[in-house]
Amino acid sequence: MWAVRFFKRKAEAHAVAVYDTRPSPDARPPFDPYFVAMCECGWLGRARQSSEEAFKDAYEHDPNVSKEIRLAAKPGVAQRERD
Repeated sequence: MWAVRFFKRKAEAHAVAVYDTRPSPDARPPFDPYFVAMCECGWLGRARQSSEEAFKDAYEHDPNVSKEIRLAAKPGVAQRERD
């Protein structure tokens, strides 16, 4: 008789946040500002024109959503500000 063992996967922790993404003054090429939902599990929502749309995406992914809108920072921006 063959025994099959089922293992329950550990549930991934989700922490979703909405980010306000705006170009820096020297961005080339410049882009239109947008809101996007992102999760610690690696999930990424679509670029949205309003924070309400991004929050809807976030809650559809998982109910553990931060209530505040975060400002997205491009890599290297913090470094330039310190110099």
